[in-house]
Amino acid sequence: MVNSLWQKELAASNFDLCLSRLTNIASHEILHLFTMAHCTFAKCTMNGSNTLSKTDICTTGFALNSKRNCSGI
Repeated sequence: MVNSLWQKELAASNFDLCLSRLTNIASHEILHLFTMAHCTFAKCTMNGSNTLSKTDICTTGFALNSKRNCSGI
């Protein structure tokens, strides 16, 4: 049996982490609908991430100078 993230049950111990990932990724994708580009600041919601560890670094906020950092990357 393959042990993957998809096969684990949502429990009290991992609920906050799952909710944080969900809100971060959903916010990121919704802002793309409003033509917001990726950001160069590592902790900005609009910084792209390819792994869960990089997703966990991002916060559900923006860089202080988002207009400058969020350019057409």
